[in-house]
Amino acid sequence: MPNGNIDWFARRSTTSISPFELNNEGKGQALVLRYAGCNLRCPLCYAWKYAWFMQKNGFVYNIQNSIQALRNLLGIAKKKIVWIRIQGGEPCLTFNRILNTITFAVESLTIVHQNIVSRRN
Repeated sequence: MPNGNIDWFARRSTTSISPFELNNEGKGQALVLRYAGCNLRCPLCYAWKYAWFMQKNGFVYNIQNSIQALRNLLGIAKKKIVWIRIQGGEPCLTFNRILNTITFAVESLTIVHQNIVSRRN
């Protein structure tokens, strides 16, 4: 189970923003974080292979290292970031995961917003 220092994510990324990844989305890119681990077992879940079985298919990441990795985002983004998506395993699985999800959302939105503002000036 996730705790305050680590959590399980669905993908092993080989970039400097791990466990986040960038996907092309039309004219821009999406910053994506896929959690592993979910207890809901929704019958139409697209992510069941990693969301339901986190110890088998998930990858453990240190939360502070993941937040630090977000600071590399603008150095590797090739296009404007148009989406920030947190998906996969249940983001509300535990209290610590809820706090981590909020932190990831705030940090990534702040970085993207600062980049947009700095490009306008």
